Amino acid sequence: MKRFNINRWNRKEQYNFFKDYEDPFFSISLNVDITNLYSFCKKNDLSFMLSLYYYMMEVANSILEFRLRIVNGEIYDVENMLMGSTVLNKDNTFFFCYFPSNESVEVYNRVGKELIDKIKKNNSGFEDKEEDLAVIHGSVLPWLSFTSIKHARKGDEKDKGIPKFVFGKYFDQADNKLMPLTIDVHHALMDGYHVALFLDRFQKRINKL
Repeated sequence: MKRFNINRWNRKEQYNFFKDYEDPFFSISLNVDITNLYSFCKKNDLSFMLSLYYYMMEVANSILEFRLRIVNGEIYDVENMLMGSTVLNKDNTFFFCYFPSNESVEVYNRVGKELIDKIKKNNSGFEDKEEDLAVIHGSVLPWLSFTSIKHARKGDEKDKGIPKFVFGKYFDQADNKLMPLTIDVHHALMDGYHVALFLDRFQKRINKL
């Protein structure tokens, strides 16, 4: 994590404008075309969700604004984020799992499955690593193809700026598979342009698989 020089940032004025808002977050919800990713996972016997995380984090880490966090009123670039996601138990409760970066989607799948199995075995997964800012928070709602969502909040999120991704139940439309996705981000750290940039890069990335 390295300190970010706000004086060289073209969004300095926007940051100062939004940083003291009581609720500086905005959300964008849409359906993402995951047809190619779904087929790729089936063909290669990979977990769809873990592969989704791998490619999403690959793209998110390539965009500066997704990596920026607020620490004691200063901005830092965390440089390399991981996905911290809810994972369902058989009884439909959930636990948290933090998936580290790896050199390939195959290794990411293997390590991710090992982490999930370990946490389930030890029954030790309901631990929110609040001190870790180098993360994107992910939640999964596999029962619903939602159109929007509101997050539960403690009240200190605006002092950190961690993005949140929520994934819904994918569905078929014509010959494609679509998945609901909500991206919730801190407006002092990024704008709608950066969310659109992420979505465009992600779609192009999975379309090449």
